[in-house]
Amino acid sequence: MKRQTLFLLSAIALLSCQNQKAENPKPAPTEIATDQPLPAQKPTATNSMDYLGFYKGTLPCADCEGIETSVELSEDFTYAMTTRYKGKGTKVFEGKGVFQWDDTGKKIILSENGKITAQFLVSNNALTQLDASGNVITGQLASRYILKRMSDAAAEKLPEPKQEPQNLVGVKWKLVELNGYKVQQEGEKPYYIELDPMNAFTGFAGCNSLRGHYETRGGKIRFMRIVGTMKGCPALPTEEKFKTVLSRANAFVVEGKSLRFLEGETLLATFEPMPK
Repeated sequence: MKRQTLFLLSAIALLSCQNQKAENPKPAPTEIATDQPLPAQKPTATNSMDYLGFYKGTLPCADCEGIETSVELSEDFTYAMTTRYKGKGTKVFEGKGVFQWDDTGKKIILSENGKITAQFLVSNNALTQLDASGNVITGQLASRYILKRMSDAAAEKLPEPKQEPQNLVGVKWKLVELNGYKVQQEGEKPYYIELDPMNAFTGFAGCNSLRGHYETRGGKIRFMRIVGTMKGCPALPTEEKFKTVLSRANAFVVEGKSLRFLEGETLLATFEPMPK
């Protein structure tokens, strides 16, 4: 009797172990069934957000005292770049566009309107300028092709790039092109926008008067709180497109007698100054 009882208990225990083993879940598709340690991921500049920010330095110059250079890299893969040639006046040259990483994940390529403007090697809190072929510059001046990253607090204290008064503010800009199409004037009053020094703007887009506020930093611009009157007329579709362009614009370019609003590298609207 004792032998039968012992055999029965052994059978129950064995069956229980088998059931527990059968219930163990299979590894998920993303799991690796191995006891070996996994290799650590090799860090690259692209898998860190630390590269974003403001960089500044003085790069070598063949016929001047040096090129004061700043580069700001933004989260939306756009950049703003300023240069000034020391000993050759106070004019500041501004550029802006988009940047992308190369296949190695170590270099960024800056381009404006589809044309490469600069290439940099990204390292810890620094950008090293590369030559036109994307190679590291060698020679006695190699260590001077470096822009150092500034803290956010230090970048906020930098003076705004100077704008010529006639470049943007205080000019009544007539709208001549919208989303790639020439604007057909309807009525006697032209479509226009005018920005004042107090960061307010006024305008007219065929039916209603517009007003609101704006902010600029270097070649960047942002329009806010855009409002207007509520009249109806045949030009209302153009007016709605005009307001949409203002809400989308994040950059501007003034060249000669032309003002352009852009979203990244996409041209949204073109203006020309109206006679005073």
